[in-house]
Amino acid sequence: MSSYSLVPAGNLNGLITSLLDECMHRIAHAPGDSFYHISKTVAKPQETRGRFLTRHTQPTHLTESLPCDMLAYHLRLRGAMRFGRIGVLAIGGLLVVVALSACSAAYGILVAPTVAPTFTLTPEPTATPTSTLAPTETPTPEPTRTPEPPTSTPTLTPTPWPTPDGIVRTVRVPILMYHHISEPPKDTDAVQRDLSVPATAFEEQLRYLKENGYQTISLYDLNRHLQLGDPLPEKPIILTFDDGYRDNFVQAFPLLVEYGFTGTFFLITAPIDQGYEGYMTWPQVALMSQLGMDMEPHSYSHPDLRGQSVDYIVWQVVGSKEAIEERTKKTCRFFAYPSGHFDQQLVDVLRSANFWGALSINGATVHSSDKMFDLARVRISGPDDLQTFKDKLNWDW
Repeated sequence: MSSYSLVPAGNLNGLITSLLDECMHRIAHAPGDSFYHISKTVAKPQETRGRFLTRHTQPTHLTESLPCDMLAYHLRLRGAMRFGRIGVLAIGGLLVVVALSACSAAYGILVAPTVAPTFTLTPEPTATPTSTLAPTETPTPEPTRTPEPPTSTPTLTPTPWPTPDGIVRTVRVPILMYHHISEPPKDTDAVQRDLSVPATAFEEQLRYLKENGYQTISLYDLNRHLQLGDPLPEKPIILTFDDGYRDNFVQAFPLLVEYGFTGTFFLITAPIDQGYEGYMTWPQVALMSQLGMDMEPHSYSHPDLRGQSVDYIVWQVVGSKEAIEERTKKTCRFFAYPSGHFDQQLVDVLRSANFWGALSINGATVHSSDKMFDLARVRISGPDDLQTFKDKLNWDW
């Protein structure tokens, strides 16, 4: 492989001088007689033509005597050859000088490639440093903490249906029916005044019940007594509130808690869903349920359900039931007929939806185990005074 070495420009003059010296040396030592030797050998030749010239003792290769004219021709021919050789070498040297001068503007020039032996270096194996790993401390795993269960949201737990023992029972338990617990507006109609029991009158009634040994029970307690004969307190009473008005939460609920009573609230769910101002909110419903009150359906929009299609009844009844169950996480088992009206088809739908009973407004206090879907109630009206209230408690039919 040819290789080139780069000569710095500072050494250019020395390189040129060396090249010229080399040329002269080659000329002086060219093969055959040199111009110098020839000139010395034939120095001062005789002018006589045709005469023989005895050779000079130098150079030794001229061993014959030549005629003068032939010798002259021979010398001229050899001189021309020497001159041609000298010219070629001189022109070659001149070209080298020109080339070197042209490269002088650069930092260096390329000189004739030199064929140099190429050595393939076998790299010595590089010792790969072996890192000594420092021992790392293996952490002792901490014991896995068992996550504590989150605060559980109540889940819907169906109350098992009590299997009737086949005995027909009757019992006298007043089921009181309230609507508004508030002072009616002065310009209200007779219906509104009849449905509105002032909070002061309501508290007076509760006080009477408390002082006379009445104990509130639930409809579930009544059902177990009628179906299975479970015992009831000596003076049981059931307090119910229809429609789900806001004053039930604001007025009735705190008084019930204060006197240690419970109540059953039958809700119309459409106005609650729609956020009507005069009705409870779902958070209020859930709170009352958590504190021991029973929340049951009173239909979705309070229509007369007699003579309606099954689909419509299911939408009004079951839709309201499921809306309450979603908020309270308790299964609803009792229904209050809107305005107390019902027919056999409505009863059949209620049975198929796993209701245990339903309430009317027939104005009685005696109930039978074979009439669970016609549980009578006593209406407590706004104009009722305490004596009227006492009289209704003593109805015996």
